[in-house]
Amino acid sequence: MIPGEREIAHKIIYQIGPGHLGVNIQDLKKADAIELLLDTANHGMGRYLYAEKLVPEVAEVWGVPPGIDFYAPAAQPDFDDLKSLLLKIEELREATDWEIPIGIKAGGRMDEIVKIALSCDVDLIMIDGIQAGTPGGPDVVVENVGLPTMAALTQAILTLRELGKEEDVDIVVMGGIREGGDIAKCIGLGARAVALGTACLISMGCQSCMLCPTGRCPVGITTHDPELTARFDVDQAAESLANFLTALTSEVQMIARACGKTRAQNLEPEDMRALSILTSATTKVALAGSDEIF
Repeated sequence: MIPGEREIAHKIIYQIGPGHLGVNIQDLKKADAIELLLDTANHGMGRYLYAEKLVPEVAEVWGVPPGIDFYAPAAQPDFDDLKSLLLKIEELREATDWEIPIGIKAGGRMDEIVKIALSCDVDLIMIDGIQAGTPGGPDVVVENVGLPTMAALTQAILTLRELGKEEDVDIVVMGGIREGGDIAKCIGLGARAVALGTACLISMGCQSCMLCPTGRCPVGITTHDPELTARFDVDQAAESLANFLTALTSEVQMIARACGKTRAQNLEPEDMRALSILTSATTKVALAGSDEIF
């Protein structure tokens, strides 16, 4: 957690990723929720943090030497099976006085992930669909490994429903969400909340050039190069992002009203129709023009 971030942020979800870079008990206790990352866009391959990104301020937060290429391992060092994961979650709950929600994040095999989450009595499941944008992994992996967001969400919800545990854990879904219609569909399928990443960056001026890991971001967002960061107008970016999020909220509200709902959270699968047999089979939503689900 960057110094001062807690004072500025309304909510912070503290992610514990492979390598435990920057993880410490002081910051954990300041978080509003904790997220254990089970897999990443690198999918078991780890990744390099290039020297250009490891300026002294970042290196200090992460607890690594500055100015060198650093390899971040893919595996979580504290657990490798259900028993050790359960122990880790209990350790985190004890460290935070059982006051902070804990979730796990994954992007595949959602039926298994749901069962693991229920066994560990976590509060949240964060689903990261394959459409999520990232420059952090090899293209062949990013484009071919993982589940489509809607398919992953549907699999998770159906598993919870089959086990009679739909109200026991909240689903947060992300990956390729760009407009209010995407959000409304996710909520209608059963997600409690959505998260956005790339779309927010683009609203602030990101060109999606995929140079984030190199520290050479041409618009000055994901870089520490003074010449490049000077190109980034923080105030303008903040205003643009606020406008984007306001527009998304309005779009979701309009869709909810069109479906006769007083709250977006009341959207449900019956409010939707699939436009193809494949979509119906994937989401378990009835095909348009009929009540049949494939």
